[in-house]
Amino acid sequence: MKRAREDYERDITRNAKESPKVFHCFFKVNLKVKEQILKLKRTDGSITETAEEICEEMNKKFQSVFTAENTSPHQIADIGAHGPVLNFGLTNVTRAVIPIPYWDAFGAGYILSICLPLTHNSTFMGTSCIDFSIFNLLGSHTSIDDIKDAYVFIVSSLGNTLLHPLLPSPASLSQDPSYVTIENLEQSHNVKSLLGKMIAQEHGKEDVNGMEIYSLGKPEGTNFPNPVKISRHELRYLWGPIQETELTIALVLPLQEGKVLSSSYKCKGECHTADFEYNLPKPGKDRKLCNLSGKIIMENRNKGLLKFAPSCFIDVLSYIKKESHKQILDLYNIFNNPQPHDELLKKNLRPSVQLLKTAEKLWREQQSTNANLSKHTSGRYMGTSGGAFISFPGTPLKQQYDHRTTPWFHKARSTNGKRLISMTMPYCGKWGEDMMYTITNTLHDPAGNPVAVVAGDLPFQYILNDFRNQVPKCLSHTCLIVDHLGYVVLQSDWAAINSSRDSCTNDTKVSDHLVKRAPDIAQDMIASKILKRRVCNDYQNDTTFYYWTLGFSGHRTLHQGSTYKVYKLPQTNLYIIIRTAAKSRSKCNCPPVKQGSKEVMCYDTCALECECPCIAGPDTRPCQNETIDLHRYPVPACKPHGLVTVSPKFKSEDNIKNCS
Repeated sequence: MKRAREDYERDITRNAKESPKVFHCFFKVNLKVKEQILKLKRTDGSITETAEEICEEMNKKFQSVFTAENTSPHQIADIGAHGPVLNFGLTNVTRAVIPIPYWDAFGAGYILSICLPLTHNSTFMGTSCIDFSIFNLLGSHTSIDDIKDAYVFIVSSLGNTLLHPLLPSPASLSQDPSYVTIENLEQSHNVKSLLGKMIAQEHGKEDVNGMEIYSLGKPEGTNFPNPVKISRHELRYLWGPIQETELTIALVLPLQEGKVLSSSYKCKGECHTADFEYNLPKPGKDRKLCNLSGKIIMENRNKGLLKFAPSCFIDVLSYIKKESHKQILDLYNIFNNPQPHDELLKKNLRPSVQLLKTAEKLWREQQSTNANLSKHTSGRYMGTSGGAFISFPGTPLKQQYDHRTTPWFHKARSTNGKRLISMTMPYCGKWGEDMMYTITNTLHDPAGNPVAVVAGDLPFQYILNDFRNQVPKCLSHTCLIVDHLGYVVLQSDWAAINSSRDSCTNDTKVSDHLVKRAPDIAQDMIASKILKRRVCNDYQNDTTFYYWTLGFSGHRTLHQGSTYKVYKLPQTNLYIIIRTAAKSRSKCNCPPVKQGSKEVMCYDTCALECECPCIAGPDTRPCQNETIDLHRYPVPACKPHGLVTVSPKFKSEDNIKNCS
C-alpha cells in the first residue's frame, strides 16, 4: 500500500510538471457557490477560502503554475472537447452527476453527493464532488402553501423519485430511505404518458383527470403509517428539466373549473405586533417557566409562544442544529417592527403571525369569561398551512417540531367540508399529563382552501362525564363513539378507568379498533359495506399497511343492524353506535361475491382473529399472508409521518416550580 501510494504521487507530480493544465481551478461567478463549495482542507486541517489560495497550495505541492479561471459552466464544456472522451460511462461530461440521496455514515445526516467530471485532453481524470444537505437543497423552493393540495416532485432520468410528498421527509429519516420509481407514486392512468416525457427531460404542461391522495390521520401515540384516501380531481401538470442535471422538476396544481385558485390573506392595517413572543426568549432576557402536570409552560399563562416549521427558514439545516442569537433577534425585529421581509425566512409570514395573535387574544378573553372551560383545557394551539404555530399557554418546543406532520393536523385536514370537528382517541399526554383528547377544527378561506387548524387538549374524565350527562340513554345502553377510521374514541362504560397522571404512561392503551371492541357489530358493518378494508404502501418502513374506513354513502346519516344503531354525528368526523341487544353469536351471514363468472365465498370473520373483511372482493384483502397478499391492483402510498418531537430538555428542569 505504501509503495503504491508513492508511485501514485510520483506519477501525479511528473504529469503536473509536464502539463500545468492537468488541473484547473474553476469557480462560478456566483459568489455564494464559490464560498460554499470551493473549500479544500489543508493537511493541518485548516480551510482554504478562495480559488487563488487553492492554486497557490497546488503550486507549492507540484512546483508548477496553476491559475484560477473565472469560467462559466457553459465554457467548461470546451475543455477536452476535441476527440473522444474516456469518461467511464458518462455520456455528457458537462452535466453534474447526481446519485440517489443516502444516509451519511459519518454523521452528516441525509445528504446528496453532486459530482462534476474532470477531463484533460479528452481524458477522464476524476471527479470533484460536494455533499449537500437535503434539508436545504430539496426544501429551498418546493413548498406551496397558498394552493390547496398543490405539490412538487423531482424525478431522475432513470425514473427514480428524489422528492415527493408521498416519500418520507428528510427530517424524519435516520437511515437509508426506500426509493421507488415515479409510477408507483403517480398511479393515475392518465398521467403515465406524462411521466415518460418527464423522464425524457422534456418541457411540458397538460391538464388531466388524475388522483389526489390525502392523509386521514392516525391514532395519537402510535407508530402506524398515515392511512390515505384517494379522490379524483382535475390536475394541471407543469414540468421541465433542471439545467445541467439529469433531473426533472414537476409542479402539480389542482384545478377548479379549469382554473388554479390560490388563497392568501393579508394583515388588517399594520402588519406587525408589539408583543411577539418567540419559541426562544430574546437574547439577554430570561423567561420564567413552570410545571403544569408535567408540562413545561410559561409562568404567564396569558401569553402564547409562536414557532415556525423548519421549512419556513431559508437555511433549514442551520435552524435545526441550533438557532443563533442573531437569528432569534432578527425574528423579534421582523414581527415587532414594521420592517420588510428579510432573507431569514422564505416568505413573509407576518400575516400568519397576526392571525395567530388574533387567536391568542380571543383565548385570553375566553379564559377570563369561561372559567370552567379554561380550568379543564390544558392547552390551546393553532397552526397555519404555511408553517406558523402558536401554543397557549406558551409551550417551548424543539426546533424539529412541525405541526403539519402531527396526527391531529392530518385528521383535521381530512374532514370533508367546512366547520367540521375532529377528535382523537384518548392518549397519555406527551409531557406526562393526565389522559386527554385533542379536539380540532379547520378554518377555511372563502375559496374553500384550509388556512389553519385550531385545536385544544381536554382531559379524558371531563369529556367522558360531559358525554354521559348529554346522552343519558347511554347510562343504560352500551354506547361507542368511533371515528372515520373505525377507532373507538369513547365508550360509555369507561367510567372506572383511572386516567390520572400517575397511571398514564406511553404504554397505556384504553381504546382500540371496533373490530376488537365489538366484533359482532364490526362483522355486520363490514357485510353492509359501511366498514371497508383499505391498504397502502408505507415506503418509510417498506411495509404494506392495512386499515379500515367508516362512512355512509350519499346523504345517509343512520344505519340500523339487528343489535345496534349507528348515527353520523353532524359536523364531525365521528359516529355514535348504540347497542340495542346483546352480542350476537351467529355465524357470518355474508352472501357470496361474484368475480366474473365465479362466486367467491366469504371468509369467516366471526372470530376476527386477524383484521379480515367479510366480503372477499377486488377492493379487499382476506388476510395478511404470503399467498393471498399478492396485490391484484396498484396500491397507493401511505402518507409519511414526521418526527415525534416534544419539548426540549431544560438544564434546570428539576428546579422548575409547579404552576400556581
